[in-house]
Amino acid sequence: MNEGSIPALDSILQRRRAPEKEGLRATQVAILSSLRESGNLPASNIIDDIAAESGKTGHEMLSALHEHDYVRMDKHGKISAAYPFSIRPTRHRVELKTGVAVFAMCAIDALGIPPMVDSDATIYSSTDSGDEICVTFRQQHVSWDPPEAVVLVGTESPTGAAADVCCQHMNFFASQTIAETWAKAHPEIEGAVLDQGRAVQLGAAIFGTLLRQEGS
Repeated sequence: MNEGSIPALDSILQRRRAPEKEGLRATQVAILSSLRESGNLPASNIIDDIAAESGKTGHEMLSALHEHDYVRMDKHGKISAAYPFSIRPTRHRVELKTGVAVFAMCAIDALGIPPMVDSDATIYSSTDSGDEICVTFRQQHVSWDPPEAVVLVGTESPTGAAADVCCQHMNFFASQTIAETWAKAHPEIEGAVLDQGRAVQLGAAIFGTLLRQEGS
């Protein structure tokens, strides 16, 4: 288990901001903003209207976002994830200061939500070993319970959609020892155990500016 950078994860984690062209970025922002404000996806007519400005249908717009892994769609054409948010329940629940509760795709996504939405928040997560992890963001201060908790980030492949190859391998653990034990039992997963500071920093680096205008 690598304790430095994770090259296999770099390209997967860096592609989170949709390009401005053809309404992709506007659609991404509309989806993320709606989830931030209400915990729900925007009405389909909102996406349809944005897509129409680029000569596309709403389904075509979402399919393009899915193809480039900005959102995930299920077999019925419904949005199942819009990183960092999961539409379906996961082990990572984030309660915002506003009272809105959302689910995150993985531990790093959960840690990226408070800086992305610029809000105090509390993250609740369960581990494979049955431990409960709580991470609280309050006015730029982050506290962890248990105090020894860490995050393991890993991937089974350097290519593919994050939801398919790495989200299930990016989790909180109650201690470094427990995380390393899990890693040794899963040698097929390439990754690293991150301390709290590095994990918070990574979440903010990936998602912190996702709802801001480029360059701001």
